[in-house]
Amino acid sequence: MNKKLENYAVLVDFLAQVLGPNAEVVLHDVTTVDSSIVAIKNGHVSNRTVGMPATNLALKILGDAGYAQKGYLVNYNGMLASGKHLKSSTFYIKDEDGSIIGLICINIDQSKLREARDVLNSLMNSLIGEESQGLEFADPANTEFFPRSVDELTRDTIDAILGGYEAGGEIQLDEKMDLIRRLNAEGVFLIKGSVNRVARALNTSEPTVYRYLAKIKNE
Repeated sequence: MNKKLENYAVLVDFLAQVLGPNAEVVLHDVTTVDSSIVAIKNGHVSNRTVGMPATNLALKILGDAGYAQKGYLVNYNGMLASGKHLKSSTFYIKDEDGSIIGLICINIDQSKLREARDVLNSLMNSLIGEESQGLEFADPANTEFFPRSVDELTRDTIDAILGGYEAGGEIQLDEKMDLIRRLNAEGVFLIKGSVNRVARALNTSEPTVYRYLAKIKNE
């Protein structure tokens, strides 16, 4: 763990006790995205442990300079592989230069609250005979997923970008450039071995991917 983050580990325990067992609290060291989780409490919420990788949203935060200008991101949607929704928030830990070096993430399991909402809606419909609006939940454009391995993180992030292209279909040169630009913005290339995976997905060579990346950096 980055020594600058050591003092935040106790905050993980504190927040977990304050928020209760349905709130997962995670400390990420984003200098090592492949194994960024350095402290976690109530990990049963997402079935993650210390040593597991960052999320797709964490990569996006690191890949988009606009995020660094903010201090935190609150009440966005998290999604587990099981389809269960989480209410998530992330606090950015920065060094003296303003660079993000760590993240404290809180992921709250809302499943019981959603079940209560559905029961309440059903009762309201029966009693007043009209459709109830129900409770509203945050549903921003960005949804965070919680991978258990680097391969899963890389695959899901690449698939999300390449999803509009049929498997084995021909991708034009200008389209490849645009796809690599989008993958770079999502922080994919912060993951070790991602250039090889992207090259195979685009049916091109690693040197070509590096050449495109160099062009993007010079833009």
